[in-house]
Amino acid sequence: MNEMLLLVEIIVFFGSLLIVGKFLKLSGIYAWITVATCLAEIQLTKSVGIFGLECSMGNVLFASTFLATDIIRENYGYEESKKGPLFSLLGALIYVFFAILTPLFIPTEWDTIHDGMNAMLSVSVRATSASVLCLFIANWLDVRLYNGLYNLTKGKFVFLRNNVSTIISNCSENFLLFLIGFWGLPGYDLKTCLIIALCCSFIESIIALLDTPFVYLSKKLYKK
Repeated sequence: MNEMLLLVEIIVFFGSLLIVGKFLKLSGIYAWITVATCLAEIQLTKSVGIFGLECSMGNVLFASTFLATDIIRENYGYEESKKGPLFSLLGALIYVFFAILTPLFIPTEWDTIHDGMNAMLSVSVRATSASVLCLFIANWLDVRLYNGLYNLTKGKFVFLRNNVSTIISNCSENFLLFLIGFWGLPGYDLKTCLIIALCCSFIESIIALLDTPFVYLSKKLYKK
């Protein structure tokens, strides 16, 4: 069931990104990166089992931000793609502000969701700070790797630069996040952190392979 839902997420979110880019151009893609990052931070709080592996949600939305910067590099150039990580950082910071501020409001006596929302938005300063930092580093790395491979292959082999840059960036983010943000917390010894990071990296590598057709589609849809 979860595997089917993952495929639906990939088609809907990646397809929506293409549609946004088609009609709203570059500004729409920047907006997508910001919103997707914010929503992914919320979805990250839920753990699920996919292909028999335990991982956190948010993988597809986070992956869409990497796809977005790859699409920008292909269609608008390197200088524009370098701005992508900044919009991702903006989205993460918006979430942090939202998560900290919302629970501080005093609910009415008939409110029924205050406790549930507090539980969902509860943030660990260490884990949240690590998430923001690692996401920015990963997006920054993805943009640089993609551009380096683009120049090395003289604009050929889209599938190669898309997958290599995205997989390396995603895996780096997962291992950095769990080592910096979670290692040492209750229930998170080194072995546990490495296993979870490895599981998430496996799932995200599959997602990276599936996002390649959307890069090709963008080159056709955005053709001037």
